[in-house]
Order: sequence, then C-alpha cells, then structure tokens
Amino acid sequence: MLSKGIDTTIRELIAQLPKGLNGGNMSAGDFEKLIAPLAAEISSAIVSAAAADAPSAPAADSSSPATGHSSATALNPFQLSLLRDKQAPILELLSGDLKAGDSQYNQREGMLRERLDLTELERRLQQEAKALDVTYDRSDLEGILRNAGYDATHLGSSERYMAAIEKYVGEARNNYRQRSSNTPGQLA
Repeated sequence: MLSKGIDTTIRELIAQLPKGLNGGNMSAGDFEKLIAPLAAEISSAIVSAAAADAPSAPAADSSSPATGHSSATALNPFQLSLLRDKQAPILELLSGDLKAGDSQYNQREGMLRERLDLTELERRLQQEAKALDVTYDRSDLEGILRNAGYDATHLGSSERYMAAIEKYVGEARNNYRQRSSNTPGQLA
C-alpha cells in the first residue's frame, strides 16, 4: 500500500491551488467536490487490486449498503497507528444527497472520533513539541479534531477522516517547527 493516502495527496494538491483574484476560476471547495468521487473510486480500485495481488490474505470486505463498512487496508500505517482497533472495518462515504450540517455527519464524526486513540495522538504531539523545545497545549489536539470533524472534510468516510487527522498533525508539526525557530526580538 502507498505510504501516503490518496485523500492526503489530494488535500495537499488542494492546498497548493492558487488563491485570490489572479489565481484562476476554481476554488478549493469546487476542486474538492470534483475530485472526491474520483478519489473514492481510485481508493476502491487500489484496495481491490491489493486484495487480488495477495492471494494468501483475506479478501477485502465488499461495502455493505446497510453498514457502509469495508476493509481497513485503505489506511496507511501512520493512520492505522492512531486507531484503537486496527482491525475494525472502515466506514464509507455517506450518501451524496445529504446537506451540510445533516445530523448523520455529526453521528458519523462521533463514531470516527471514538475509534481514535486520543491518548496516543496527544502523546505524539507532546513528544513532537518537546523535541523542538516548544510548549504543547491541549488546544493543539482539539484543533486537529475540530478541523478533521467538519462535514465537508470527512463526508462520513474513515479514510477521509484519517487523512484529515494526518494532515492536521502535519500542520501541528510545522507550527512547532516555526515556533522553535522564532527568536524573540528578531524579525523574520
């Protein structure tokens, strides 16, 4: 399996889109709406191909419309390391006809968050901050969870949620690096 999830790569591409009036006609939100179905198809194809190439491994569970579960092979090792139960099936995207703010998104986000090993995630953030000799604050973890929990970020999908967690952990690391190189009294 690839070391980086497809959703993570797509999010990095979205972040690189030009901003402002001279940046083109497509916004990051428009781009994400266009690319999300493609990302889901690519992820599914990779999972299917990986299952076909590994005859000794159990085949990936097919998605069940009632439960929306499938095999956890779509998550990369970093994402899996942050889950309490690494064998739990992942949750697929919710129905595309839901409106923003639909209660199903909040329910699904609650399920996704319950699966996270928050103690491990916080420990890693604390270690990262300590290694760079900066202070860790609980709001760092809360910000990651808040940003990953937005409806449009995860759309109910374990893969998208964990990719967002990975992305925002990376942003926290970057913030720690920036803070570690800030010297009081010097201009950047």
